[in-house]
Amino acid sequence: LEIDYVLVGKVTDFHHTAALPKDASRWGLFGRRKEAVVAIEWRVVDVRARRVVAADHTYGTAGASRKQSIDEMYAGLDVSAYLFWNTPLGRAGHKAVDNTIERMRELLPSHTSGQPTVLKVMGAREVSIKGGWKWGLAEGQELYVTEQRKGQMPQPIYDIDTGRPLKVRIRHVRKDSSTAWLLGKAPPEVRLEGAALSPATPAADDDLAERDALADIRGDGDGH
Repeated sequence: LEIDYVLVGKVTDFHHTAALPKDASRWGLFGRRKEAVVAIEWRVVDVRARRVVAADHTYGTAGASRKQSIDEMYAGLDVSAYLFWNTPLGRAGHKAVDNTIERMRELLPSHTSGQPTVLKVMGAREVSIKGGWKWGLAEGQELYVTEQRKGQMPQPIYDIDTGRPLKVRIRHVRKDSSTAWLLGKAPPEVRLEGAALSPATPAADDDLAERDALADIRGDGDGH
């Protein structure tokens, strides 16, 4: 699967303030607040770059009845039940999730719209790329080299030796630029500058199967 980010976290608070010691309670204009609190400690990991890109501790609160006891409020009601979300802890949980999502939007790096492309061929195997870690690229990542023809879907460029779709392996990544190694050889009539890079080849399975068969016949596959 093509996964960019993984969210890791835990619920650190899930209670009513009325059940806390007075020193740990939240206070308002009218004294000790009667409310439910749900808090989430989380971090977001960029899988490709193998680093934490965002982290915070967010929470949500909801008012609770001063007359009804906590035991009475949740009597016979399981956390997994639909009606739980109408309780103070359920409403606080909704707010905690909403606040977490908003905070993630603020902290996560914004990806540049568009697709990484080959800027320049440097020597026989190395290429420079428009697009870096801000675009979701990471060292060691392999991408297919494709070309866009007018009025057609992007098509892979095929290695002249193996007949398989040509790929690059990311070598070094900066914020908006990268370098990569060509994993094969493009046909001499194909211009690589401006070629789009994609994590998945747009070629159909039957097309790939046909080319694999041709590669085997030529002796590039299993040696026949």
